[in-house]
Amino acid sequence: MLTPLQIEQAVAEAWETWKHADGDSLIFDFLLAYGLPKSSVSRLESGALNVAARPGELLWKKKLFYKRVEPGLLMSAVDSCRRDPEVLKYAPRFIIVCDGGSWAAADMKTGEALEFPLKDLPRHYDFFLPWAGLEKTVITLENPADVRAAEKMGKIFDSLKKDNPGLDSHAMNVFMARLLFCFFAEDSGIFEEERLFTDFIERATASDGSDLREQLEQAFAVMNLPPGSPERAAVPVSAARFPYVNGGLFQGVHTVPRFSSRSRKALIDAGNLDWSDINTDIFGNMFQACVAPDKRSCLGEHYTSVPNIMKVLRPLFLEELENAARQARGHEARARKFIERLSNIRFFDPACGSGNFLIVAFKEVRRLEMEVLESVPALLPMPSVSISQFYGIEIDDFAHEIAMLSLWLAEHQMNQEFFERLGKRVPTLPLRPNEHIVLGNALRLDWETVCPKTAPAQAAPLWTVEPLLQRAAPDVRELEIYIFGNPPYLGGKKENEEQKREQENIFFKYGYNYKDLDYVSCWLMLAAEYIQHSSARSGFVCTNSITHGTQVPNLWKPILGLGVEIGFAYASFKWSNNAKYQAGVSCVILGFFHRDECPDKTFYRENQKMSVSNITPYLTIGKTIFVEQSNKCLNKNFPAILIGNAPVDGGHLILTEEEKEELAELHPESIFLMKRYMGSDELIKGKRRYCLWIEDDQYQYALSIDQIRQRMDAVKSFRLQSKKNATKRQALTPNLFMQRTYKPTDSIIIPAVSSERREYIPMGYLDKDTVISNSAFAVYDAEPWVFGILTSRMHMAWVRVTCGRLETRLRYSATLCYNTFPLRELTEGEKARVTEAALGVLDAREAHPEKTPAELYDPDRMPENLRKAHDRLDAEVDRLYRVKGFKDDGERLECLFELYREMTQGQQTE
Repeated sequence: MLTPLQIEQAVAEAWETWKHADGDSLIFDFLLAYGLPKSSVSRLESGALNVAARPGELLWKKKLFYKRVEPGLLMSAVDSCRRDPEVLKYAPRFIIVCDGGSWAAADMKTGEALEFPLKDLPRHYDFFLPWAGLEKTVITLENPADVRAAEKMGKIFDSLKKDNPGLDSHAMNVFMARLLFCFFAEDSGIFEEERLFTDFIERATASDGSDLREQLEQAFAVMNLPPGSPERAAVPVSAARFPYVNGGLFQGVHTVPRFSSRSRKALIDAGNLDWSDINTDIFGNMFQACVAPDKRSCLGEHYTSVPNIMKVLRPLFLEELENAARQARGHEARARKFIERLSNIRFFDPACGSGNFLIVAFKEVRRLEMEVLESVPALLPMPSVSISQFYGIEIDDFAHEIAMLSLWLAEHQMNQEFFERLGKRVPTLPLRPNEHIVLGNALRLDWETVCPKTAPAQAAPLWTVEPLLQRAAPDVRELEIYIFGNPPYLGGKKENEEQKREQENIFFKYGYNYKDLDYVSCWLMLAAEYIQHSSARSGFVCTNSITHGTQVPNLWKPILGLGVEIGFAYASFKWSNNAKYQAGVSCVILGFFHRDECPDKTFYRENQKMSVSNITPYLTIGKTIFVEQSNKCLNKNFPAILIGNAPVDGGHLILTEEEKEELAELHPESIFLMKRYMGSDELIKGKRRYCLWIEDDQYQYALSIDQIRQRMDAVKSFRLQSKKNATKRQALTPNLFMQRTYKPTDSIIIPAVSSERREYIPMGYLDKDTVISNSAFAVYDAEPWVFGILTSRMHMAWVRVTCGRLETRLRYSATLCYNTFPLRELTEGEKARVTEAALGVLDAREAHPEKTPAELYDPDRMPENLRKAHDRLDAEVDRLYRVKGFKDDGERLECLFELYREMTQGQQTE
């Protein structure tokens, strides 16, 4: 069976091969990408397997219905096919319709449907995974069991808060966790009697809820009493029916809230649901949202979906364990050794939240163990993987409780699966203690105290492959440890004082500027310190900003200095979940190991999986080279870049278009005192504003015009009110901008901030009568070929790795991007070719005077002539670096970093 990753690559390859062919040809290669038999696909193409009643349609029984339709009719055609008796008769799993440029598809089993341009086909490979026998796990907001259960718990919580306004929050957290366990236990077989807990509430307590608190206290106490204990004999019969649970869940006395008839009814209503179907992978987060009323409107928004979790776990350890499991299947000695290995691994999430990553990891490892046990009948069918191997740190009290509880529930679900597959019952009760999920601040705790890297040496099991005398017997042994998770996203400037102190405690000793680092960098640094002298490995989801701009040298120099390298990485992508209201954040996935432990490295980029020799902190391939800020331009041919002109005038030197026209009508000669005024907003949104640009030799004339004199008086008054002495001094020259960089030459305007969605920053090429504001950068004495270089895909590739971010938007940098951009000296012929292509871009823009740059550079609406003009410009700029061009930005960056290294005389460190 193909893995999802293999299918993803095959779909991408099929699209690359066929993107210039029509959709009817593409469908057959698409089917082959999912491992469907080549002979069957060939028979479908020849017509031998096609049972369609109408010409031009494809109908493969239980697999596919496909046809071409007119543009604009895709989803209506899908809906029509869903009801067509001729189609339904053969029960195709998927319906696909094509209009030549797009597909619409429907999954006839799940009811899901989607529409997308054919160029996005590789992004939607997972929709069709059932063809490969890989059914989708439905964990969306619409999952009825999860949603109803979470909502019921929210209602209980609300009722109890009204009945118990002063109840301790920790006691409430413990109670809610115990409640959830009881509901799940009575429906899933943990309790031998069905509805044991709900019936107890209904039959043993008063309808007004007055005695429910006392009765629950008794029931909880009983669940902490071993069978045969003297205390059990003293409790009422109704409570004595509850089993011994152990594991610490019912240990300790915590105040049970008071109940009213309303809150008692909420308990019974919740008990009437079937709790056995809840998805423990993500339910903890949904449950947590339900007891935080401010989060309920986006129920499910913040949990991490299983497919995204697998992007971390698979390259970190699962792929390797799957390979080992394949080699162990059917081979008794190897199987024993594999099972022993699994039982000794430690899994550690130092920001575990409600336990999503730990639960998914636990289930996957238990399933691998089951596969191997199934293949060797001689082995004792008994699971050796335990939740005691799973470690976590969580700072939130409620999330900590739910993480422990979710692991217990997940263990029960896997015990049930174990019985179904191997016929061996594994009792869930009594629960195993789960003390390795620690409540605390991961940035102040010693991780090695929470999850020790070593353990006492163990004697060989009786069934071990190796004879006991051949095994080393040290005092301690180093363990196989994997650290992973999804730490908090928080920009360096949004941290509170406590978080800043935590960051200082971690980074101060390394001597780099850590103050602007994202909060997630703390987890990466602590993981690197943990790994430094061990074979442990880590994999984290991180904001992509730690791979851009100044954060790169400040974070990665100390990490690499510990001998840690990036072993695998996913290039930037939108980390979204399966909720109805998705929370999309631009993220990267980084796995790092000690350099002695990762000779081979894997890079995932644009639907590709690549084996590479090195992954840099910028998530490029090649030697690690740090781009350092520079006040001097690396390119001798480039003119200087300056920040734009700052008026500091209270708005009195700036004119709207109406004000400019009015002034010019009253005083036609004043037109010489006005210039077009443009910043980032004016450029991108097409706004027109003007400014008074009055040189000293024009000052007296300007005073003769009342409207202008009044504006200058207002500027003077505004500056005199400033607390800054430099501003007050400038009150003497109210005709002048406070900061003047303007030159009467052609210029390039570069917006300081631009949307990350755009393929190109919409820069402008301006005449000498435009003043650029300080919300943008200005490049004066700019020839058209310079504009061509800056607005090329080559420069944009450099922008995306060297510039920082404002939220998710690109923040252009003079010192990190423009001044460091590597470009060799060009010939006049090369400049001429780039100039011609650059003017072609400007001409293409002018062909659409009704559109703003924001509209022109919207990736979904860019006019075709402008796209073609940019393609031509990109090709010309690419040729400046390599004759054969580049297949993607990854190759461009490899070339740029190598040239940067050469131009900075090899002073960068590897």
